[in-house]
Amino acid sequence: MVRKCRTVVAGFFLLVAIANQVCFGALSISDAINACADRLDEQQIKTGGNAGSWPLEAGYTGSIVAGLVGAYEAEGDVNWKVSAELGGDYILAFAKGNFYGDEAFALSRLSQVSDSPSANIWRTVLGDFYFNVTNGEGGTGGYISQFSSIEPSTAVFYIANHVVAAYYVSTTDRLTWRQALINYLAKVDDSSSAFSVLALGVATWALASTGPLDNTLIDPSGAGAPYWSGKRLRDLPGLLVTHQVPAGELYAGSFYWRFDHTSGGSDDAASGYTEDSVFASLGLVAAAAADPALDIDDSIHAAREALLEGVDSDGTVSEHLSGLGAVYYAYAGEMVNVLSELVLSGWVPDVCIYDLDDDDFIGPGDFSLFACCWLHLAGDYGCSGLFPCVDSDFDCDGLVGPGDLSWFATGWLKPCDDPSILLPPCRSGAMGSAIVAAQSLGSSTPDVRLHLVTLLSPSPSDMMETLPSSVRSMSEGQDYFIEVWTSDVGQRNTGLTSVYADVILGSSGAGSVRSISHGDIFTVFPSGTVHPDRIDELGGSSLTAAGIEPCWVRVATVEMHAEASGPVACYLAQSSTRVAALGRGLIPWSEVSLSGGGAPPVCGDPDHPYPIGDLDHDCYVSWPDMGVAAFHWLETGCVDFGRCAGVDLDVNDNVDLGDFCLLADHWLECSLPVCD
Repeated sequence: MVRKCRTVVAGFFLLVAIANQVCFGALSISDAINACADRLDEQQIKTGGNAGSWPLEAGYTGSIVAGLVGAYEAEGDVNWKVSAELGGDYILAFAKGNFYGDEAFALSRLSQVSDSPSANIWRTVLGDFYFNVTNGEGGTGGYISQFSSIEPSTAVFYIANHVVAAYYVSTTDRLTWRQALINYLAKVDDSSSAFSVLALGVATWALASTGPLDNTLIDPSGAGAPYWSGKRLRDLPGLLVTHQVPAGELYAGSFYWRFDHTSGGSDDAASGYTEDSVFASLGLVAAAAADPALDIDDSIHAAREALLEGVDSDGTVSEHLSGLGAVYYAYAGEMVNVLSELVLSGWVPDVCIYDLDDDDFIGPGDFSLFACCWLHLAGDYGCSGLFPCVDSDFDCDGLVGPGDLSWFATGWLKPCDDPSILLPPCRSGAMGSAIVAAQSLGSSTPDVRLHLVTLLSPSPSDMMETLPSSVRSMSEGQDYFIEVWTSDVGQRNTGLTSVYADVILGSSGAGSVRSISHGDIFTVFPSGTVHPDRIDELGGSSLTAAGIEPCWVRVATVEMHAEASGPVACYLAQSSTRVAALGRGLIPWSEVSLSGGGAPPVCGDPDHPYPIGDLDHDCYVSWPDMGVAAFHWLETGCVDFGRCAGVDLDVNDNVDLGDFCLLADHWLECSLPVCD
């Protein structure tokens, strides 16, 4: 097997008149990702023999594909995923099972976003590649030795990508790959290498992503470049910081390309090149993720701002962040890869995603733009076609609705830098979604209750702690009132910002609708569409959360006229617009209790609560619950994440024999309506 070799995209060209640099004006990180990814999607060859590659840059498809995958993860545009998959098809067709490092990394990224990350063509082919390398002539060591024929920093670039890909598929020789990266890094210095700081950055990224940055010496034998004498893996992040251009200097926040911070005797600029800054930034982000105690936050923020200066509004990225030098699609792919990683890792001042009018304050101007897109798809344009609704899809679900408002409300009437502003999980990492999901699974009670009452006169207040009892029947010609009330009753109560439910009007005594009132709480986006047999989407929203247990708040009042004598048979049903809570997003209907009126009995309603030990919420303690308990057996630290999915029944912060005994005490206990 003969290894293909090439240089990293771009040698460093002579830049003319750096002092008169072209200034693009920095885009927001979201706009920069969209501009780059849209251009890469549009310019990709879609048909013919080179379908999936980019004009004149087929050899760099891997770097571009990886960037598009990152953009898809960060912003959610499925078109970019489709383009990345087409690029992956090109790699499979033309690499013929022998991959550059960046191609291998691209395949690992495609696998990560596939419908089945553990079993897909990308993962299979990548696993086969490393298996063949291990079992081929000379084994992994012989394969890696071929990199000695190219200059050290380029070798580090490709080996670093291989390390991350090898760890992704858990190849048996992944430690050999990692050690090879350290060995080749020890050869890098200004005299032998074309891209010293780039090599340091990409090596830090790969090493921090696959193992500890510990006390391991980089050059224990002393045979490497003098720069590495006595340096250890733990020193890598700090070394990167020393090669960042300080504040107040030209291209501040970017990185030098040589260790000595000179241009090496050439007329080139000493700093500000795109690739050095991209890979140095990736290294810092990976190091911070591996060790949050590292004091490199300021460096990452400065790097982010420097990178954004390098993206033109049309998505082009040049060799230099000033906009000078060659323009390659690969630069855009690498740029969008690091920008997406900054977003996905939480290194983005994303609280200002709510600042839609860019005045550094979240207020009426922002809400007016948000309102233009209410219940529109993210791909639509609101405000007479002038405002892109994707900017208001804060929770990344493709629709501007209650979920987005619940997050927007955490910043209402606050400056952008207010630390109390919360971000959706898709904007700030997965932790938030894990907390909400686990909380929902583990709770023995609903997260939110909605209750319908029928009264002869409306309640005097929109808030109360004890709900009135319903009138069960009406006489023909009698006027009465249907009220919908709600309360946030789960383990993590922040209050409700949107409540919408359907009201089903039974045939007996239900009568006709005379009017709908939304009171003084849920006055934003009020709705309720009357049909002969129901009221669709009855409810409203609020920028101030309400209804924290034990308080109930009124969602809406419907004045009715009984057309016939008989029982009132109306009840609540699930709506399309749904329910949302402040800083928690949309609440799954499985965690919302609908009760009152003539509602049919269902599992989880007030009369049929989940039994102790009913971990899957089917109102029956049986073998599926035992399976949940077994999955979490001997887990500790159950204070967060829904008390270990609810298995910590005795609330001692551990899953142990006490919980098993409680489950056994309630074994086969049933609260289903059919068990009544």
